[in-house]
Amino acid sequence: MQEGYFHGVDGTRLFFRRVGEGVPLVLCDGIGCDGYVWRYFIPYFADRFQIVHWHYKGHGQSDRPADFDHIATADVAADLGQLFAHLNLPPGVLVGHSMGVQVILEFAHLFPERTRGLIPICGSYGRPLDTFHDNSILKTVFPFLKKFMLSQPELSQRAWELVTKSELAYQVAVHFEVNGDFINREDFKPYFDHIGGIDAGLFVSMLAAAQEHDAKPNLAAIACPTLVVGGEKDTFTPLWLSREMQKLIPDADLLVVPNGSHTSPIEMPELVNLRIEKFLNERILEAGQTPAADLKVKSKTKKSPAKKPARKTTVASA
Repeated sequence: MQEGYFHGVDGTRLFFRRVGEGVPLVLCDGIGCDGYVWRYFIPYFADRFQIVHWHYKGHGQSDRPADFDHIATADVAADLGQLFAHLNLPPGVLVGHSMGVQVILEFAHLFPERTRGLIPICGSYGRPLDTFHDNSILKTVFPFLKKFMLSQPELSQRAWELVTKSELAYQVAVHFEVNGDFINREDFKPYFDHIGGIDAGLFVSMLAAAQEHDAKPNLAAIACPTLVVGGEKDTFTPLWLSREMQKLIPDADLLVVPNGSHTSPIEMPELVNLRIEKFLNERILEAGQTPAADLKVKSKTKKSPAKKPARKTTVASA
């Protein structure tokens, strides 16, 4: 295992961890996260792939930025470009969860030559507040919340830590936001432990930046193999977003996790990992080393249906 630091586009020192060898699988977290969702993913694939995981500005072991001028989704994707250059990585498969989906889609747009494949998991292609819980409540109140938190940083930080680190926050989440019947406390609790230590102003500023980002116009130009993963019961990013993403990305596959919520990778890790493994074996390793920038989007008539049906949707059984 290798651990170290590189510098983002604004000079902020950012942390990375690398384990294994082979085709890179580059992991991009959701906002406020430092890797809890990859608990089962990393050990499953580390013996066959090169796993690269990094922390955004102000997350995990990365430094807090001096200001919030370079935290837009395009900046985060550019930071990832810095990591590719620092490690001299070959084209890799970008795996994103939640806001990390926006990051990998933006990365594929900015750096197609470095993108060998995409695995967007339980995330939106843009403007996540518009579709949170399939209503406009959060979108409506968020500007007022953001204004308060940035104008009252000390008070907001104390309240933020009090709420996010509380047992009540955990209980509300497992009863109303994620599938409490499938998730283990030891798998999900690290999320609350980490997010409670995040700078509240940074969090709302990054969320505001994510709300201003929309990769939808770029999806039709994606020319690399893509597997979209969506949770059937995801309230943060409803399943219809994953279905729409599959339709908009040429030749994309879709896995629907039955009864899965926003934390599907740790609720049903065996199911998710097996489907990702199948995707990597059939559409990445068997496809050779060609980076996405050099690939041509093939028509369905030119594909061999006996080997790989186009636009495959998997609705796995629980």
